[in-house]
This record gives sequence, C-alpha cells and structure tokens, in this order.
Amino acid sequence: MRRLQRVLSRPVGSLTIPGTTLATILAEGWASWPMETGGLLLGHRANHHGLGAVAARVIGPGPEARHERYGFEPDATWQAKQVAIVLDAGQHP
Repeated sequence: MRRLQRVLSRPVGSLTIPGTTLATILAEGWASWPMETGGLLLGHRANHHGLGAVAARVIGPGPEARHERYGFEPDATWQAKQVAIVLDAGQHP
C-alpha cells in the first residue's frame, strides 16, 4: 500500500492553460454560479517526453447539461458531437 501511495503521489508532469483557455473556463464557471458546471479540455503534449500537456481548447457543458448546487451532469451527446467536429475539421488543439 505504501508503495502505491508513493507512486500515485509522484508528479507526472504539468498542465499549461493558456490565457484564452483559462478565460473560457472562468466565464463558464461564473455563468453557472452558484451551481456546479464542467466541460472537456482538449489539448496536446507539451513535449516529446509526454511529461506535460497544454489545454488548448474548451468544450463546455452543453445546452442540456444539468447544473445543480452539489452536482453536475454534462450533455454528453452534445459534447461528443463537438469533439467530432473539432477532429473532423482537423482543428486538433
């Protein structure tokens, strides 16, 4: 058990969130306040060693998402369509 705890507590990289991506995340959070919200982050590896990532794009919760005070359920169908649009258009983050 201790070995597993050591492995799980080791840093494995970093996540870079560019200013425009962070602004989108914050806007969504404030728009739903005080209810919970969520979404998807799409991005890429920051380097060839796979030790970091860049969150380049945000896909919001979706129009049919359920926002509650202590819970959130995304509109997964809408989110999947948005991911497909990004991938089909070759707009990989």
